[in-house]
Amino acid sequence: MTNIPHIPETAPFTLEQRAWLNGFLAGLFSQTPPAPQLNGAPAANAEPLLVLFGSQTGSAEGLARRVAKEAQQRGFAPRVLALNDHEQANLAAGGKAVIISSTWGDGEPPDKAVNF
Repeated sequence: MTNIPHIPETAPFTLEQRAWLNGFLAGLFSQTPPAPQLNGAPAANAEPLLVLFGSQTGSAEGLARRVAKEAQQRGFAPRVLALNDHEQANLAAGGKAVIISSTWGDGEPPDKAVNF
């Protein structure tokens, strides 16, 4: 059985926010069957998925890379970028995106997200 990522109960979200995020992740990762892959690369018709991260110490970046790896195994063509590179990501074009970010201090954005 595949582990579906989930938001831990210790995350700073309300019960409703956590339920929504967990439902979103469950839906995203329950796509069946995964698209065939060649040597770990997504198939040519794989759906693009943008994974943006904001990280100060690397924790959010590590999680973003794990999400991208799992998404690739599920038939997506993930692209991982720092939130500061949001212009390169072309968010206005639409498509699926996951944003993972940490904070530091009194809720300040991390260095890799401050321009977002």
